Formats: sequence, C-alpha cells, structure tokens
Amino acid sequence: MTALLCGLPSLSAQRAIAQSLNDRMTASVKRVYGESAIFSSASATLSDKEGADVRSASGFAYGPTVNYYAVAVGGKRVGYAIVDEVRGKAKLITYAVFVDNNITIRDLEVLVYREPYGGEIQYDAFRRQFRGKGLKDQYKVGVDIRNVSGATISTNAVTGGTRKLMAVLRELKGAGKLR
Repeated sequence: MTALLCGLPSLSAQRAIAQSLNDRMTASVKRVYGESAIFSSASATLSDKEGADVRSASGFAYGPTVNYYAVAVGGKRVGYAIVDEVRGKAKLITYAVFVDNNITIRDLEVLVYREPYGGEIQYDAFRRQFRGKGLKDQYKVGVDIRNVSGATISTNAVTGGTRKLMAVLRELKGAGKLR
C-alpha cells in the first residue's frame, strides 16, 4: 500500500514539509537575532540524572538526545534555539524557543500550527508573554501566562512544552554541554 493510501505524506511531500520548516526557522532566527544571524545544528545527551531533573522540574520527560541550534552574529554566539512538538487537541504543534546565552527567552515562534482552532497562539500577544522569562520562571497558565480564549488546549500545550525546554536548557547549561 502506498504512503498516500495509508494517510501518510509521500516522500516528496515530506521533503516539502521539511523545507518549509527550515525556511520558517531561518526567517524566525533572522527576525529574533537580526538579519546577519546564522545558526548551526548541534546536539547533546542528557544523563539519566539530568533527564530525571527535567522531568521533576517540568513534569515532562525528554531525551536523552537533545537537538538544538547555536545562533551566532558576526562569529559570536548570541544564543540558542530549540524546536519541539506538543500535542494540541488532536494534532501536533511545532514551535521553537529562542534564548540568549543566559537562557533567557528572546522569543517563541509557532512554526507549524495544524489545529483548525486556537491559532491565536501564533500571534504576538501570546508570544510576548514568554519574552524575558528565564530559568526561574514558572511557565504556568493562569500564573504567569494568560490563557487564550478558544485556544486553551494549545495554550497549555505550548506553555508546558516551553517549561520542559527551559528545564532541558538549564540542565545542558549547568553541565557545560551547550556549545
């Protein structure tokens, strides 16, 4: 049975999706860090203890392999970006968190939103709530992140996912594993 008949995208469709995601990521990096920003992929491994600490801090498991991007401007590292997917009501939401060298959020970008409702989490009004937040913030809807009416599930998913990614970045930074 072909991939199309199984409900999966064809190989050419998968390549187009990957290219589109790469294009969105490139545009987002330039928007957040400036037009001269470049990024390169990197990876690190969380130890069992670091993985347990991420789960304890965020309520979510992650790992052991962490893929992220190192961002540079003029040959100097200015931060990191990490992409993740969380489940909305029925479909995955692909988003990225952009941080500076101190692991303070510069921005959050929803790269692919697949749900029919709740797309308001892509708007600046939602995303700006994360800017300036660091490793000690709670990332909890109703505490330091306002719920988006009509996008409650998506709001909770991306907020929880961001809490998880910040815990991952804290572990990597603390272990000296970010390059």
